[in-house]
Amino acid sequence: MSDRHSVLRSQVPRGFSVPIGTLLLIATWFGIFSGLTEGLGLLLFQRINWIQRGRLMHVSKEILWISPLVDLVFFIMVSLLVWLITRFSQRIPTIPVLVFLLTFLSIYDWLTLTNRLYHRACLILALGVALAVTRWIAKRETSSVDFCRRSTPCLAAVFLLVLLAIQGGKWVHEEIALARLPAAPQSTPNVLVIVLDTLRADHLASYGYSRPTSP
Repeated sequence: MSDRHSVLRSQVPRGFSVPIGTLLLIATWFGIFSGLTEGLGLLLFQRINWIQRGRLMHVSKEILWISPLVDLVFFIMVSLLVWLITRFSQRIPTIPVLVFLLTFLSIYDWLTLTNRLYHRACLILALGVALAVTRWIAKRETSSVDFCRRSTPCLAAVFLLVLLAIQGGKWVHEEIALARLPAAPQSTPNVLVIVLDTLRADHLASYGYSRPTSP
């Protein structure tokens, strides 16, 4: 009877038995790791791109926590989609499919940061790396999930430390700067300066616009 049960368990598709918590764990690991790598890559290339080898938008140090947060949310959505698909098609190997998608998205994102490679080349390279990583993970699925389970708290701690260091540092710097300001005299007028971006002057009533859009 036990032999029969073991045979039946061996016939159950691997993807069917994967709990959603495991998929979310993998997505969390990929999201934080990919985002941190992307943020560091953008800041590094921005510093060494002194001869303009590639077009690159200017980014601030906040990218170090914004990028992991965005990737984390997006990858969790991908993992939930994979989980839903495997509920309808039980023969799909859930973890390999998820690893392939997350690896492809991460590598493709990294390759396109510098705008130095053709779009087709980025796709081919990302597909190749994703396929190689997926094959490697498929042979070591249990140990790979265990590695994610052990290392994800460390990645999360790094993400939180980066967030607190950057945003907390800005807050401390602002408080120190405000404390160093001299007290304003009683006769000083209270002036409010409003700076507007993407506002056309010909749509202001003060510049002759027909509608009363400004005093």
